Amino acid sequence: MEFLDLAEELNDLKQYFQIITGVDGNDPFFKAQKKDILSQIIDIKNVMNEDMALIDKMKNQIDKDRILLEKLKNAEEFLHYLENNIPESTEHVNTPSFNGQSKEETLFYNLLNKKRAQGEVSPYPSNWSTFLATPKENIQNTPCIKSRKEITSRFCIPHVTSSELIKVPSYMRGRIQLTAINSCIDSFNTTLNKKYDIMKQKKSALKPKDLEMFLSWKEQNNIRNDDNYCTPDDLINIAGFKMDKAAYNIITILRHLKRLQEVKLKGMKSRYIVIDS
Repeated sequence: MEFLDLAEELNDLKQYFQIITGVDGNDPFFKAQKKDILSQIIDIKNVMNEDMALIDKMKNQIDKDRILLEKLKNAEEFLHYLENNIPESTEHVNTPSFNGQSKEETLFYNLLNKKRAQGEVSPYPSNWSTFLATPKENIQNTPCIKSRKEITSRFCIPHVTSSELIKVPSYMRGRIQLTAINSCIDSFNTTLNKKYDIMKQKKSALKPKDLEMFLSWKEQNNIRNDDNYCTPDDLINIAGFKMDKAAYNIITILRHLKRLQEVKLKGMKSRYIVIDS
């Protein structure tokens, strides 16, 4: 039995050898075999070409999906900004569209610029300009907004721009958004202005909570008298800022961008000193 199987295998190998070498190439059987093999090869190539075309199409779709995802993220930030900065009821104004903007966008920017001029809202992230397709020259963009009560405030750490953030090393930047960084800067500005406003007042005029912070700051200055600084506790107590891992990562970025300098004293909390621009 094994001999017959070996003989049959040997015969098959002989036929394959004859097909490859062209021996008896005119034999109808071998012609049919060659034609069948070539046909299979062509079919395989066609399937491979179709698969490659499908892969290219999928790659293009992935790129489109990434762009769409970025737009959705910007839209989410935009809506979040509206929820926190635009009053629940606004006077309807019949505003014509301009420069490719919709009426809604035009109305929004007119209202937003009016509110910002009054110091009632903070600046919007710069990446929304691409999301809304709004020319930069039509948007009032100030790096740091002061309300009427804070018009004489001494601290206004400028916001970080998109071009600055791009230059930050990716390992340091991670997934931190520009809006989160500038929100942190707003917390620093609020904390610093509140702190030094309290420091200018007489102790007798202070509320108990403010007096407690006042005495703590005086004690800190007795150890080392730095100008224009706050501590993590100040950020928590005054601005309600959450000092978590993300916050410390943002502070690292602000140090890298020369907005802040961190000073560590033995047995004391870190001091974040404002760097004059």
